[in-house]
Amino acid sequence: MLKVLKMLGYFLFGGCLLALFLLVQGNGSYHVELLHLYLGLMLLTYPIFRIKNPNWFSAQVANYRQNNFDNYQNQRAKYQKIGPWSSPGVRVNPYEYSTVYPISYDWGYGLGKSILLTVLYLFLAPAFWLLAYFMQRNK
Repeated sequence: MLKVLKMLGYFLFGGCLLALFLLVQGNGSYHVELLHLYLGLMLLTYPIFRIKNPNWFSAQVANYRQNNFDNYQNQRAKYQKIGPWSSPGVRVNPYEYSTVYPISYDWGYGLGKSILLTVLYLFLAPAFWLLAYFMQRNK
């Protein structure tokens, strides 16, 4: 149910933006061109594609350093003694980093990947749909 509401919200938002774009064309008149119809159709089908293939648009970056660090933290938490900073039943070290790097740029990579795939989708949507169909068929 949530996916249907999410998709409906995307459709309404895309439709409003398309209507706004069509109304703000120069002197208020609009000449229908094939490219505009294509881009409008792709903007309307984009939410469906994004909901059906969420892994294509999310960046789940885990390098070997992060994997080793996670294993180290898991092992340490397993054998940790209760310290002065721990509550009963909670084993935590507040002075330990949660990632390998104090500053992480993974969000930037995810944002860049999402924007790039969105632009590519707008221009190559039929190829994306065919690729998704063949990947689902081969599973």
